[in-house]
Amino acid sequence: MRMRLLAGIGVVAVALIVGSAARAGPDVAVSNYTGAGINRPFGITAGPDGALWFTNYGNNTIGRITVGGVVSAFTDASIVASPLAITSGPDGALWFTSPEDNSIGRITPAGAVSKFTGEGIGDVRGITAGPDGALWFANETDSSIGRITTAGAVTSYSGAGIAGPFAIASGPDNALWFTSQGMQNSIGRISTSGIVSTFSDPGIRSPGEIARGPDGALWFTNRIGNSIGRITTAGVVSTFTGPGINLPYGICSGPDGALWFTNRYSNSIGRITTSGVVSNYTHPSISGPWEIVAGSDGAVWFTNGDNNSIGRITTPLVKGAAEQLADLGVAVQGIGPGTSLADKVKKAQTALNRNDVPGTCSILGAFINQVKAQTGKTITVEKAATLIADAARITTVLGC
Repeated sequence: MRMRLLAGIGVVAVALIVGSAARAGPDVAVSNYTGAGINRPFGITAGPDGALWFTNYGNNTIGRITVGGVVSAFTDASIVASPLAITSGPDGALWFTSPEDNSIGRITPAGAVSKFTGEGIGDVRGITAGPDGALWFANETDSSIGRITTAGAVTSYSGAGIAGPFAIASGPDNALWFTSQGMQNSIGRISTSGIVSTFSDPGIRSPGEIARGPDGALWFTNRIGNSIGRITTAGVVSTFTGPGINLPYGICSGPDGALWFTNRYSNSIGRITTSGVVSNYTHPSISGPWEIVAGSDGAVWFTNGDNNSIGRITTPLVKGAAEQLADLGVAVQGIGPGTSLADKVKKAQTALNRNDVPGTCSILGAFINQVKAQTGKTITVEKAATLIADAARITTVLGC
């Protein structure tokens, strides 16, 4: 095990280029971000700073994009071999894998990079934060599951039940769940003490990514058979197919209680409810989507590997918040003192339009406090209760 802490981090670019923002369906909208800091992006995760962090497979950099679309890219002498997967760690940093040089990287939100190599880190693919405060990762060709502490200590697990692991996710049962490809075609589970269980089923066919669902199960993509799979912590497998599933790859839990996934073949984004209802969204800017993740702004973000861009698709919840804010703006017209309440609603709308969810939440909090202060004075008790309830409902939708 070797660690190198390197200085001299460079920010390659800071840019915002919005290629398009158009309706993709009755309840969502797609935005597309391009720029010098995005080069064949692959992995993406929500960072501790409220931004999205992604790997640039094309130029060996780590990228960051704010929910407002401002892009930064970080270079370092240790990032030399096409970074792949990325996840937020329990230490407030981002951790990423580089299978081409058998390494795991760590980058702070400020851009300081550490590199870990050595025994136990092989052809490393997926990585996730575990329930034990460490990072867990999948070594595909080495057929092992690894664990690395935030200090860099590595433990490796191999043997029966681990064959070609690819993606890995933390489950609701305080264990790690992983996909196995090739002849194995199975879903595996490993406890934090290293006990392995394997689940095979005809519905598991070359599984790709895996994610914890809002229903207490694990959901995964099947790249053969064009299906989405679900496995309970007891090992019961369900498979969902349909016209909206076409070579699915990445998958994540959305803020709307559904699962969202990427379709590589059809250049589209899919959505599947926990009951199996599938929706599919297309847009000219969606091109070769890889990974997907829920952002801090209530939208879902994804990497477009074929056109060097980061995509954003709103969920029904974000649209609902915008509509409710518009209704709230109508409700406060003519309510004193002056136009201050109406002005706050307009400011909240402006913040939400630029995807500033924390700012929207803050403004709505100030709105509620002002209504409370004016209750029984310029605002009747009944009207105040309605306004407070309406504003509180919006904050719930946004996850404030």
